[in-house]
Amino acid sequence: MTVHFGTGGWRGKMGRDFTFSSLRLMVQALSEGVRRENPEGEILWAVDFDSRYSSNNYAQEAVGVLSRNGFRVCLPFRDAPLPALTYQILSNSLKGGLMVTASNNPPEYNGVKLFGSDGASFNDSRLRELERDVERLKETYSYVPRYPRQERVERKDFQGPYLELLNRQIDVGLIKRAGLKVIVDPLFGTAREYIDRFFLENDLWVEAIHSFMDPGFGGLNPSIYPQNLRELRDKVVETGSNLGIAIDLDGDRFGILDERGSYVHPNTVLALLLDYLITVKGFQGRIGKSIATTALLEDVAVSHGLEVIETPVGAKYISGAITRGEIDFGAEQSAGFWLRDHLPEKDGIYGGLLMAEMLAFRQEPLSRIVKDFSRRYPRRRVGWERRIPLSPHSVDIYEGFCHSSWADAEGRRVAKEMTGDGKKVVFDDGSWLLVRKSGTEPYLRFYAEAGTLVEARRLIALSMKRWQDAKGH
Repeated sequence: MTVHFGTGGWRGKMGRDFTFSSLRLMVQALSEGVRRENPEGEILWAVDFDSRYSSNNYAQEAVGVLSRNGFRVCLPFRDAPLPALTYQILSNSLKGGLMVTASNNPPEYNGVKLFGSDGASFNDSRLRELERDVERLKETYSYVPRYPRQERVERKDFQGPYLELLNRQIDVGLIKRAGLKVIVDPLFGTAREYIDRFFLENDLWVEAIHSFMDPGFGGLNPSIYPQNLRELRDKVVETGSNLGIAIDLDGDRFGILDERGSYVHPNTVLALLLDYLITVKGFQGRIGKSIATTALLEDVAVSHGLEVIETPVGAKYISGAITRGEIDFGAEQSAGFWLRDHLPEKDGIYGGLLMAEMLAFRQEPLSRIVKDFSRRYPRRRVGWERRIPLSPHSVDIYEGFCHSSWADAEGRRVAKEMTGDGKKVVFDDGSWLLVRKSGTEPYLRFYAEAGTLVEARRLIALSMKRWQDAKGH
């Protein structure tokens, strides 16, 4: 039984890798670690859970262990999105929080994400210390199931305060005056009755699909990839709506469809948001992005004289940079969006609503806005991704592969090589490729960005060939 936190928390198949026993052990180690940091006084903690099968039961187990360790614990009346948990931590000065979720993994998975008193994900050093504590406890820890100490447990409203925050930060009047028609798809997840309720309570036109619990997620993965948004596409077209907004299972990522039902790539969405914040909302600050995220953000930032900082892949790195004051806007390739003036964690609901606000301000169809944006930033940035299984015996080969030198690639000269998180090669024409281990699954991931899709795919093929050659030696 191994507890390992990757880029997106600890995840595993229920009943095999993620069990009640392993969860109790991890929470006990967590309790002892938090108590070491806070030797005196009462510790206030939040526990949240998503809409997966048994997530509420896992959450109750976590509550039991925490309360038996003397923590005072609050949890929502029902599953709540991650940003609502983050806001609960900040607004009530809690010592931290735990969310039972496997994010966009298939239905048979579950997991845990951890957050500190600053509302941000645990950093790497804290997670590695927790893993060591789990290993130390394995030999001696024996848990006798008991009910939680109910006097230390409180159900709280996570929804109301979070929606009030959104009402303060989104220009509702602007959206109302524009008369937008919006379809929202929470994908059976925690954002149901959050994003649609925001529209309804503000008397804005909205229609929701998949806004109920289904632990099987309608036979799909609860992610915002275009193949999972066909019903949203059909609904946008059928109703003549201006915008489609999808939110992933735990509420921290979002997908956008234009008025024709066409999927707008997250790279374009993130760049549009940054451009809107700068040119309309007066944003000035430093931009943080993961190394796998589009260089289009650099094009926008540099044109306005703003600095860009790259981080390894993983929400914890951008959240950490936000809380340390190193960046003010964050983005990752999987539709993750941060704004320091909002929350220190990514928020898919807020990102989707901000897209609606931008659309209302521009008073043009989203497809036309994208075309206009492409004219203002004419350097094409087309991305492509692939993944292949990574076996345990390939790890040493991977390390050697990452530290090998690239002279050129099909006539492109290498401008820069980086090895902080896998191997990233940037070429003199602005194209780039990246090879890295997934932090959540046993896969090797290949990313590339170039001027055309054909070129991006050729860079992927080249890097995959180099990997196969490295394995062959």
